[in-house]
Amino acid sequence: MTAVRYRLGRVARETAPDGVVWVAAIPHGPISALDGVGPLVLDVLDEADSPLGADEVTAVLLEHLEGMPDGAGELVAGFLAQLAELGVVEAVVP
Repeated sequence: MTAVRYRLGRVARETAPDGVVWVAAIPHGPISALDGVGPLVLDVLDEADSPLGADEVTAVLLEHLEGMPDGAGELVAGFLAQLAELGVVEAVVP
């Protein structure tokens, strides 16, 4: 089985004064609010040279954040799948 990899889709992003990031797939949305590590997941994908697997995104987050919960990889994988359904990220099967 080939692992799914993800890259940032064509999106519009805006950070509100309270730190919430509003994001929408271009051109038809929907518009979603991201907080917590959600915006960081987008940053990791945006800065990557090629699509990343959920395990690679999790590894970057673990390098930069303290207190990530046990099972963080499963949470990140689920979150990426949700973002793919919204069109915010694109799922790529190599």
